[in-house]
Amino acid sequence: MPVHFDIYAPDGSLQLSTETKPIGRHKEYIEWFDGSNGAQYGTYIIDPENKQLIDQRHNRAFGYPRVTMKDGYMYFMQLADGAVVSFSPDYGTCMGIRQHSGRVLMADVREYNPIPQPNEHLQVFNQQGQMVWGSESLAQSIQLIDWHTIWFGDHTYHGVPQLFFDVPHDLDMNKVFFYVSMNNAMFGPQATDSVGVTQFPLLYLRRRGHRIFLLPDFYTYFNTMTRYLTQNFNAKLSSAAGGDSFQVLVMYVPNP
Repeated sequence: MPVHFDIYAPDGSLQLSTETKPIGRHKEYIEWFDGSNGAQYGTYIIDPENKQLIDQRHNRAFGYPRVTMKDGYMYFMQLADGAVVSFSPDYGTCMGIRQHSGRVLMADVREYNPIPQPNEHLQVFNQQGQMVWGSESLAQSIQLIDWHTIWFGDHTYHGVPQLFFDVPHDLDMNKVFFYVSMNNAMFGPQATDSVGVTQFPLLYLRRRGHRIFLLPDFYTYFNTMTRYLTQNFNAKLSSAAGGDSFQVLVMYVPNP
């Protein structure tokens, strides 16, 4: 019979669980912080919670350090409560209306097997004698705790309901990161040529407590002219996302 138990911190937040899946231990962080005073007028951002354009006249635009991929690594995002950002999965760039909107976890996912640690208090082995769970090894690991599929089908922007996922309320949000998979995103410009054409997908994100709202968009630049797919609310979300759903991985880091 499988063994299941949870370990909680004194504040009641979940620390370790036999239900979690370790993916790696090596962690690097990128702070989404802009030390400047921001641009005078905000960038084009749709609030994914209400599908309304944020008034650029009333918000400055802050640009955060871009995400640069490395072999063997994945990135996972963390948003400050109330932050709203426009993120490009292709370029790894992000902009928002707050000077500090969160941070990014760069995780080496090549170290997914738990390794026995000195003086480990608790270990769980499978029938083949391999350790599948260890208290001290998991305390140093990045853990996959949830996996969501968010469907939007053939909805237009006008008719689509709110798109969001919830993080369990017993978790400390300072230790939670997430990754949104878009079919259109390739982490490299999809189209660019000598006459000045650039196209790439965007993802608008907002955090409200333990809930993360999201909405896809698609940006096109052509000879100084710019256009966003969301400028036409009769357009379908699938044209921006390259499919009819998102896959969202939710990660937990006991010692961030």
